[in-house]
Amino acid sequence: FQLTIEHGYISLDGNVSKLSSTQIEAAPLARTVACRLAKGDYDPTKGLWIARTPGHPEVEPAIFRAVDFRELAIGEPGLRVDEVSNEPEAMVVRVTAQAFAHGVTLELPDGCVPSDNYFDLLPGACRDVAICTPRPLELKDIGVSCCTR
Repeated sequence: FQLTIEHGYISLDGNVSKLSSTQIEAAPLARTVACRLAKGDYDPTKGLWIARTPGHPEVEPAIFRAVDFRELAIGEPGLRVDEVSNEPEAMVVRVTAQAFAHGVTLELPDGCVPSDNYFDLLPGACRDVAICTPRPLELKDIGVSCCTR
C-alpha cells in the first residue's frame, strides 16, 4: 500500500501551516511508522500537530494536541452547513470549518439519524454527513455546534 502523508504543525486558525509530505509504503495488515512529528518552537496552546492524507477523505486525519483541550486558545471556528443532496428520506450535508472545530455536532429534528455526529475538523476542512430522516428535511432545520471549552 502506498500513500502520501502531509504532516506537521497547523495553527488553530489555519494561518500557520508548516507541513511536509512523505511517501509511505506499508505491507497489508502491518504496522508502519508513517512519520514523526517534531515539536519545534510552536506554541502548543495555539496549534496542533497533524498527519493527513490529501486526496483520501475516507482516511481520517490524525490530530495531536500537546496540551489539555481546556488550554487551547480556541476561537470561533466559522462552521457552515451546505446541502449536497436531498431526497425525501435522506439528505447529505457538508460541514465546513474556517478554523479548528472540536466535537462538531449536528442539531437535528427528532427521528433524524446522522452517519456521523461528533467529529473534529481542521482549519479549512469539510466533512459530508448523510442524514436518514423520517420526513423531508430542509437546510433551515439543521443546526451545527462544537465544543469551545
